[in-house]
Amino acid sequence: MHGELEEIYEFVRTVRPFDELADDELRKLSKQLTIRYFKRQQKILKTGQETDSLFIIRTGAADIFNADGNFIIRVNEKGCFGFVSIINQKPSSSDVIAHEDSLVYILSGDLFRRLCEQHSDFKDHFVMAESQRLRKALSQLRNSHFQFSARLAAPVTGIIRREPVMSADNLSIHQAAAKMATENVSTLMIVDANENLIGLITDRDIRNRVVAANININDPVKSVMTQQLVTISPDTMAFEAGLLMMRHNVHHLPVVSENKPIGLISTTDLLKLSNQSPVYTISEVAKATSISQLSNISQTIPEILSQLVNSGLPAYQVGQMVSTLGENINIRLLQLAEQKLGSAPIDYCWLAAGSLGRREQLLHSDQDNALLLSNDFDKPSHEEYFLLLTRYVSDGLNECGYVYCPGEVMATNPKWRQPLNEWKNYFTNWVTKPEPKALMYCSIFFDMRSIYGNNELFDNLKAHYLNLAKDNNLFLSHLSVNALQNTPPLGFFRQFVLVNDKEHKNQLNLKKRGTAPIVDLARVYALADGLNSINTHNRILDAKAYAVISDEAADNLLDAYEFINHFRMQHQANQISNKLEPDNFANPDELSAFERDHLHDAFKIVAEMQKYLAQRYTASHMR
Repeated sequence: MHGELEEIYEFVRTVRPFDELADDELRKLSKQLTIRYFKRQQKILKTGQETDSLFIIRTGAADIFNADGNFIIRVNEKGCFGFVSIINQKPSSSDVIAHEDSLVYILSGDLFRRLCEQHSDFKDHFVMAESQRLRKALSQLRNSHFQFSARLAAPVTGIIRREPVMSADNLSIHQAAAKMATENVSTLMIVDANENLIGLITDRDIRNRVVAANININDPVKSVMTQQLVTISPDTMAFEAGLLMMRHNVHHLPVVSENKPIGLISTTDLLKLSNQSPVYTISEVAKATSISQLSNISQTIPEILSQLVNSGLPAYQVGQMVSTLGENINIRLLQLAEQKLGSAPIDYCWLAAGSLGRREQLLHSDQDNALLLSNDFDKPSHEEYFLLLTRYVSDGLNECGYVYCPGEVMATNPKWRQPLNEWKNYFTNWVTKPEPKALMYCSIFFDMRSIYGNNELFDNLKAHYLNLAKDNNLFLSHLSVNALQNTPPLGFFRQFVLVNDKEHKNQLNLKKRGTAPIVDLARVYALADGLNSINTHNRILDAKAYAVISDEAADNLLDAYEFINHFRMQHQANQISNKLEPDNFANPDELSAFERDHLHDAFKIVAEMQKYLAQRYTASHMR
């Protein structure tokens, strides 16, 4: 008998949420379970039957049907049923039939209620909806990590070194430089008569904009100051400040309160907090003078990803930081190309597409990019320059680990190296004639953003295609059908649909069947209302703000995206720590009960949102 009890105990300790109970309590509970065997097709419960027991399937499976005889769900090994009747103190509202010969452990209602009274987490597992359980799981995940270094997670006010050094805007350049020398600062904040911040002047500005440009030093300082400022509030955390610096490629951030400066932080201030932070790496990228140097720097990105994931930073912010590193490698390669080839003969704009375009790039990512040229483009005169430039950048990215795109969605492909008018024609044809190939391109190029060059070219193009897509029901219906091709990997019970190819057989695809369906949903929401956002997290927030979807639906989808993304990143971080090549495929047998249950909750939320999208567009507009 002792051996049988030990076997029951070993099984129950792997079942959610019993795995959260103390070991001695689990052993006592194991002695109080009764065991029943049901033959295939035998009815375990019937509608209207009085019941006060929780059923836990040890082996086999059971099918649940509603009062009308419609199939609801299949419960497999480690699954539970009967708890709804206990909680509501009502007879069974379903028929439960053994799908196959099944061994079932039965827990009394009295013991179940006592466990719920004594353990709130145990109770929450049964009474909470998927969305509530997922939100709680995310909170647990964040609380279980170290937090992103105590210093990097602190407000920037803690690293402001001195009172702001300010100057009125009526000073001359000479007077401003003299004040900088007297105060021993490299940056001077320029304010108006009300002490509102209106600009910055730095040592570099004086060198490049005054001395090199031979500007009269008696001219007003406001004529050469930087006016388009990126500022932060006093409660901004240090790592968020670093993210802004990387994104906007700036070295100083004024800290302002109600537009009045209270201090200034620099990249140097942040570097002192951590010499292994993304901020440090980005500074090294900016100083690189060759592709080989950039390649060496890029080899540190996996370790940076691992550190960020293990810090407790939200997954969407990890994606933004890693993407900013990739973006700046692109930018530095373009700068090196221009140094080698000379200045471009006409204006151009380098476009990042796909995951980098959305600021969601992780590891094991190929390059998706394009080139947008001014309409002044003359093929005989300009083609060779841009061919050489795109080859230099694409080859450099490949050396840095961003491999060539198998589908050749790269600026080296003449098709994706076109003037503005031709790009407008592309989007017009894709939207007005949404054929399968056009929809495939939409999933890539509707996620583009400009990262280098003349941004006005892209702003012009983006305004064109957003106007085309907004409220275009025919296009949106086709795009929705395309978005529903990748479904969450949900099978019967709480089983997952696994990959069936030779290389990754019986593994879970965390990208194609995990994050990609949410990316596709968010894209449709954004285009349907002409929203300007590209990042998936921001698209969902904007869809919520503009009432494209309800607040509850948006919050649930954000939680699902965060959990799946966190798990995908943690999977890659674990592979990195074990010296393995990071990928997007997880072995379901290695999932903990916590991971399995909450991944299922997240996938179920996504499936419900896909169902809603199908009803909203595909059902009504495809008729």
